[in-house]
Amino acid sequence: MNRLSSLGVAVSVAACAMLERPSAPPTTDPVAIDPATAPVAAPSVVDELYADIDGTVVAYREAVALFESGSTEAGERLLGDALAGLDDLTARCQAIAGCDLSIALQAYQAIANLQARVFLPSEEQPLDGEAPESAPAAATGAPPPRLNGEHLADLIQLNRPVRNAINGWLTWNRPLLMRAYENYQYLRAEMAPAFEAAGVPEALLFGILAVESGGKVHAYSRVGAAGPLQFMRATGRRYGLATSDGFDQRLDPALAAKASVAYLNDQFRELGNSLEKVLAAYNSGENRLKRLNRRLRGADFWSSEFYYALPRDTRDYVPKVLAAAWLYLHPEQYRLEWPSYATERTRLTLPREMSLGELAVCLGNRDQSNGWFRTLRNLNPDVKPGDRIPAGESVNTPVALAAAFEASCNDGELAALAAELHEASYAEGEDLLPYVVQRGDTMGRIAQRHRCMSMREIAALNDIAPPRYLIRAGKTIKVPNC
Repeated sequence: MNRLSSLGVAVSVAACAMLERPSAPPTTDPVAIDPATAPVAAPSVVDELYADIDGTVVAYREAVALFESGSTEAGERLLGDALAGLDDLTARCQAIAGCDLSIALQAYQAIANLQARVFLPSEEQPLDGEAPESAPAAATGAPPPRLNGEHLADLIQLNRPVRNAINGWLTWNRPLLMRAYENYQYLRAEMAPAFEAAGVPEALLFGILAVESGGKVHAYSRVGAAGPLQFMRATGRRYGLATSDGFDQRLDPALAAKASVAYLNDQFRELGNSLEKVLAAYNSGENRLKRLNRRLRGADFWSSEFYYALPRDTRDYVPKVLAAAWLYLHPEQYRLEWPSYATERTRLTLPREMSLGELAVCLGNRDQSNGWFRTLRNLNPDVKPGDRIPAGESVNTPVALAAAFEASCNDGELAALAAELHEASYAEGEDLLPYVVQRGDTMGRIAQRHRCMSMREIAALNDIAPPRYLIRAGKTIKVPNC
């Protein structure tokens, strides 16, 4: 039995052991804990624990990819680290009242699916929520549909799930919809052309972006998807989104749009030109949809047998995207008014070293009630929030900000105050200490030892990306002096 096989046995044994535990009533904790003595964690602690558990699945997925590409030693090392980390996190979850052990069980099951991918024939491979590494579908054969040749509105069925999603966008989610629209307007010049050239309606781009990220270029999901259109790393690589000079191209709006429309058109070919099934593939993985489509012999997406065979998240996702696209096309039907924005851009040369945060402070929130930080971040995706841009370099900004920049950001009290605030947020010196990561350390354990900062704060301080928060033994990081 090779190393990978033995790890697979370990996964199965661990998962089975969890399954064999007697289930608790819904009103009690999932494991036997004396409520009088069990520590009750704050919700943020439990959420961070869940994020760490999700991160082990992402790590295991990348380890399997390494193993399959021939990097056996590196793959085995990462496989072992991921399993050991999941075992440790499971033990911690058991010790905390209110921590749902089923989250860990789902992680073990996902890892078992990944494990099976290595040994089962390709036709029988189970899915882990992300397509395996492979080349995009060939451009030969039937061409993808040019949806702008049909009226997109004719393809959207205003059935109960879609009407329910429209209601959600117009009530409790209206602020999210309006912010997504605002963010999109500043990104539109970069993203819309790729969809237009490929014959896919801009309204569909807006619907996907609104649900996936709300138009936040630097959005990361708990399972490792990133960017305005939320590509998983492996899928992004298949569609040309690599890491270049340390920059994750999934965060590049123009490149992400090109990759997204290529993926959509590949799925139109595979899934019989069904818009709903293509969106479901975007959310839950193309292999799941292909296999479901084969098993149900091309049943309509909205049929009970097909619709309820999908995960709950996907059943919610598809109507939400269609509803956002419908509202983009028909705002007047619902007294929805899309604001207009002056989105023309320019590049402003910085007279002194400044961060995007300093710019946002000195620019204030005139003409933009939520301030300009998100817009500046979206227009400069390769600039990290803690980085100070050297004097003489330039940044992308809306043209409308040029006058405010000259008035408030070149010099003066407000510029000095912005610099002082930046230094308070990204301080160096006595408040921080160097720490050499030890073997077996995780970000969660390090944060437990330095309780005056959360795991996410320490990770952000050291540019350690969620959700894996991957650190290596021997690396020196900064930790709070507490």
